[in-house]
Amino acid sequence: MATNMLLVTLLPTLVTFLVTSGVWVGVFFIVGLNNQGSTNNYYNYAPTTPAPPVTPIPIDQCEATGQYSQCTSDCDFVICESLPDDLYPNQNFGTTSTTDCWLRLINEAKEKIVIGSYYWTLLLAETAECEEEEVCKKYSKDGQKIYDALIDAATKGIKIQIAMNALTSGYTDIEPITIRDVNPVNVSVRQVDFPRFLGNGILHTKSWSVDGKNSYVGSANFDWRSLTQVKEIGVAVYNCPCIAEDVQRMLDIYWEMGATDSQLPEYWPSQYTTNANHDHPYLVPSKDGPNKAVHFSSAPPQLDSCGRDSDIDNMVKLIDEAEDYLYMAVMDYAPSTLYDKPTRYYDKLDAAIRRAAFDRFVDVKFMMSKWVSTKKKSYSYMFDFDDFGYYLPCKPGVSPCKSGKIEARIYEMPQERFEKIPYARVQHTKYFVSEKATYIGTSNWSADYWISTGGIGISIRSADDGGKEKVVNDVKELFLRDWKSKYATPIYDFYINGTRKYESTD
Repeated sequence: MATNMLLVTLLPTLVTFLVTSGVWVGVFFIVGLNNQGSTNNYYNYAPTTPAPPVTPIPIDQCEATGQYSQCTSDCDFVICESLPDDLYPNQNFGTTSTTDCWLRLINEAKEKIVIGSYYWTLLLAETAECEEEEVCKKYSKDGQKIYDALIDAATKGIKIQIAMNALTSGYTDIEPITIRDVNPVNVSVRQVDFPRFLGNGILHTKSWSVDGKNSYVGSANFDWRSLTQVKEIGVAVYNCPCIAEDVQRMLDIYWEMGATDSQLPEYWPSQYTTNANHDHPYLVPSKDGPNKAVHFSSAPPQLDSCGRDSDIDNMVKLIDEAEDYLYMAVMDYAPSTLYDKPTRYYDKLDAAIRRAAFDRFVDVKFMMSKWVSTKKKSYSYMFDFDDFGYYLPCKPGVSPCKSGKIEARIYEMPQERFEKIPYARVQHTKYFVSEKATYIGTSNWSADYWISTGGIGISIRSADDGGKEKVVNDVKELFLRDWKSKYATPIYDFYINGTRKYESTD
């Protein structure tokens, strides 16, 4: 009898363990995580030489010598979205196209444009593999607009400072160098060689600061496909010096790293100190609705100036604060390294997601991506706990029963007419939203991006307890639009090799 009672007591715990441990069944669409022969345009496959450890200094002990403007109610927050025109035709979602966001940044510039970038293929001429000539000509026009606007700004004498990733196979610096040559006195370009500093990695950011007044942080690369044929999300903030100055401090660190014979300092000089992080955010007054609490995080830790949150730690803090729902959308995801071989386990984000569902009964929805292009693999870690919530106890004091659950879906864009455009037709976003906050970043969610890859994230939440922040709510609605769409398929409708178990009849 005692034995039977013990089994009854332990059974729910054992079932829960088995279900949640099932996450290790495999990796979705990955062929051999530890395959040393894998190749990819995005990374050098080499063991990482660890950079010197960083000991953060509390923000109240940071020396600050830069410019730090007060936030005002004039700050204008705009959600910028790249949304291929065939996905949701004739529907308005209240976002601004990434192209229009960037054109506004350039056209309102009076003195200086500062850019942090990965690679440059704004022009169709830089996309030699594009085999659908007419389709490519049509959709590359937005990239041409951005390129022409930057040329025009250089012609007018506006200073332009571009930090880009050091050239890797398949990429050139033709576009930024051509912009520089229009006005070599005022336009400068530097390449940042991350392996020299960190043993591996890339500059993966996609960020702007203009006149210390306007800014953008998001997932869109300087690529015509990122403007029209890839799904992207970012945030532009106009007429808001307190925000733009902080973005520029991060971009100026990239600029310093691009200097000849530069070295990583033990601590970055005081002019790069931030005056905002998760625990001490910028308080941005609002003319209507609750005030905003805003801050930036960055990766890797060796690039964090005094007071700056590391990107992964900031993400975990925000996730740990979710109490009702947590909606997440990213291109590639894994609780490990993907590019540093052999791969290594790294569960900071994974553990936070599980805590949300298991400990706090949070409804977690996770949307990952499948590349249509055969030239790029998708790396999406396979959740194997679709019934996770059913094995958890009910939340105390809540009726009817509320239990945590994690659901995963694959977002796959239709490929008809676009299958020959390389590296396109994919959800490339990197964001999440809870009832309290939203985070929008430039990095995918595997350990490489937090250990050795340059990236930035913006976090926005209400500064007032219980306040319903508009940007947060708008991001939630964008997620649910995609989650409920015909392009989002439950992960269990796919085999482990990425093929569907059955074809859609839509």
